[in-house]
Amino acid sequence: QPLVENAIIHGLEPKVGEWKLSVRVVKLSGRIFITIEDNGIGFPPGTLPDNLDELANSTHVGVYNVYRRLFLTYGKQMTFSLTSKVGEGTTVNISFPDETKERK
Repeated sequence: QPLVENAIIHGLEPKVGEWKLSVRVVKLSGRIFITIEDNGIGFPPGTLPDNLDELANSTHVGVYNVYRRLFLTYGKQMTFSLTSKVGEGTTVNISFPDETKERK
């Protein structure tokens, strides 16, 4: 939820023109894959740290909190990447082990 909220508030609201926001969730080969993608204004150059742990000391607290919770739960079994281009938008890709129980 914080990632979708951030996409709307920081990426799409400042944008002039059509908004696009997609959230995709795929369960495949024992993993859950989540992609959140927008066509917003993107992050200004130099505002995304190279190391996601550096988000803790930035203005991207919501993104860091999601990253940290996932890391505390799944450790190195979790992947989290954030890419952005000014004027084109931002994409967040997350994956982690599927630990859901089969319902009978």
